[in-house]
This record gives sequence, structure tokens and C-alpha cells, in this order.
Amino acid sequence: MPREFTYPQDLKLAEQKRFDSGQRIKEDLEGQFPLTLKLHIPTSGELKVKFNHCRDWAQAWDELKDKLNLEYTTISTTLHSQTLPCAVTFKTIEELAAFTGRTPLLNHFKDCCKICESRLPQLLPFIKSHPKFAFDYHDIMDRAVSVCLYLLKHPRPNIYLRELDLPGVDTKFLERHNNKNERGFSGPVGQLLDCVLPADAIDENFWAHDNFVRRYGFKPKPEFIRFHLLDKSNKENERWNDLIDVQVDKDSFARLAFAVDNVVICENEVSYLALPPLRSSLAIFGKGYGFSGWESFNCLKGRRIIYWGDLDVDGFSILNQLRAQLPGEDLVSALMDEETIKDFTELAVKDRCNYLSQEREFHYLSPAELQAYQALITDKYGTNLRIEQERLPYSRIKQEIEKRLR
Repeated sequence: MPREFTYPQDLKLAEQKRFDSGQRIKEDLEGQFPLTLKLHIPTSGELKVKFNHCRDWAQAWDELKDKLNLEYTTISTTLHSQTLPCAVTFKTIEELAAFTGRTPLLNHFKDCCKICESRLPQLLPFIKSHPKFAFDYHDIMDRAVSVCLYLLKHPRPNIYLRELDLPGVDTKFLERHNNKNERGFSGPVGQLLDCVLPADAIDENFWAHDNFVRRYGFKPKPEFIRFHLLDKSNKENERWNDLIDVQVDKDSFARLAFAVDNVVICENEVSYLALPPLRSSLAIFGKGYGFSGWESFNCLKGRRIIYWGDLDVDGFSILNQLRAQLPGEDLVSALMDEETIKDFTELAVKDRCNYLSQEREFHYLSPAELQAYQALITDKYGTNLRIEQERLPYSRIKQEIEKRLR
């Protein structure tokens, strides 16, 4: 294809993209201005065969000669010579911003730099290396800096977000500006906090966009544990015997004592509620991932813990996490073996995820559990199969859990 000449609009569009990405501001900070941009111009041969095209192109640039710093070169043909624009020089970033219509973006960047310089200079290197951050979040920069200053003065404050008393900052503001953005980063407040807070003020086990509260040491909402007794014959448990389903905050539950030998942890709500009567047993609703603090539960210490989850990648992952959280405890699984898969393949459903792409390393599964997991991810009994808890026959559930009781 023939090379196209650079028209003013072509240069403008190309430079708008570079400006929008922050590239040109970074180059200005590195001292690369004045910036000279070369143009694709007609060759001597093109002047002869595309004279009208070349004339229109030259005229388009000639109309801007009083607004731009144009450089010229002379192109000679067999008949005559032509003086044509060959480059544009922008002496300052302001000139380039005016040409591209990006003066508002440049002003946003300058405003953010001024805020940081006057209130929190530690943020300046981040802003200067991420101009697009200033473009996107200039309108909340002052409030975000206020949050940074507060947490620098009060690291890991152990207060509810609602107690944060800063102008223009409320829980809605923090929620709105800490969602993961389209580029996969945490929101602006989390990014700035990670720049300035010391390492001991950040809990790296949590991401700002997933759990801002725990990452930066605010007080989380109470977590609740649901439980009920599966054996109501022991008078030592009479406080709980008549209750069908109980929910208490996690800290209170950790202190409770039950006269039981077994604890059954079940992931599916309906299955949890419908667990059969089992001697000397307590049922806990597992709710999936997240067993932080469970090692402090009195009711788990020294008991036989029976975990029953779905027969899928997540089920084994949750089991692995629970064992890691409860080292040394007597924890077994129920209905999470290859025999169950083989016996109830007809009850399986297709998992939406590709198991092979999800293969993980599990260090806390028993050999039988690992064998069942491998049978699933290798499609031994069917492609992407999963067997949900609620599909299994009630009689088999009772039989398998009873086998594992103390």
C-alpha cells in the first residue's frame, strides 16, 4: 500500500492517544520537550504523479503555520522544487495539550500534583509516573489524600468505616472508589494507600477491592456462624436442644462449649438444615471459603470433624483450606471419594468451568480425596462433572456420615 501523508488531523489523533495514555506528560517530566514530531511527506516521485493530492496536503498544513512551529524541507523534481512542512515542534507540553484539545487533562494532572505537593509529598512520585491516574481521579484526589493522611496518623484504626469523620468521605465514597477497575487494579484510594502506608499497616492477605476494611485495619462487620444440634438427648446441651437453627457472631461462638464428640460441617444450606439426627453431633453451616479464626473455636478442639462439600474443584479446595486452618485436628471428609462419584455419576451436572484449566496443588487432602479430585479433573467419568450435595440420596448421606462418627 502507498504510504499516506501525515495530515494535521492524523497527527492530532495519534497525539491524543499518546496524551491520553500519559506518555507525553511522562516525557515532559523527563525533559524531552521541546518535542519534534516528523511528518510523512510526499516524495519527489509523488509530487509528480499526485500533484493535486500533495497540494491539498500542503495547504492543510499551511493553514496552521501561524499556530504551530513548522519545520520545512525542500523537495526537488526534474521540473521545479517544492518547500514542504516536514516536522512540527511543540516547545512545551502546554502547546501539545492545546493542539490535541487535552488542556483539561493537563490541568487535572497539575491540580493533582499541587494537592500532593501541599498535603502529602510522598504521593508525588506515584502521580508523576501515573498521569492517567490523575486524569481519571482528579475529582476525588483531595478526599483520597485525606484518607491517606488519616491512616498514616492512625494506622489500622479498628473503627467502622462509618466512624471515619473526614469531609466528603463516607462509606459510599469508599465503596464506590475501591472496586476493581477495568485494568484490573484496585480503586484509587487503595492504590494511594499502598503507596504511602508502611508494610505493618497493610494486611497483604486481603485486596483493597475485595476487602478494604481488613486490608487497612478497619473494624469488619461481625461474622456470624450458624449451627444446630443433631443430637438433642444430652441435657448438658439443653440451652440449644430446642432450637432448630441458631446464628451467633463468630467471637461469641468461639467461646461456646457443647457436649458433643462430633462436628459436621456442611456447605449447602438445605443439606445443612436437613442433616439427619446423629449421635453426639453438632452441625455447622460452612458457607464456602473463609475459615479465618476457626482454629479458636472451642467446639472443634479434640472433636471428630466431618466435612461434607460438593464433589467439584471448589469442594476439594474448601476442604484443603479447612484442613490447613485446623492443623492437628481429627478432620475427615464424607461423600468426597471416588466411590461416591462412580455410584452417582448419573446425578452429576456439567460444571461451567474447564477443570483442566483449574488444576491446583492441594497439600492437605488425603490420598482417597486426591484420587477423587484427579478423577474429576481428568474427566474419568465424564467431561467437567460435578455432583452437588443436594442431589445425593438421603439414606446414603446418613449412612456415610454415621460411619465416620466417634
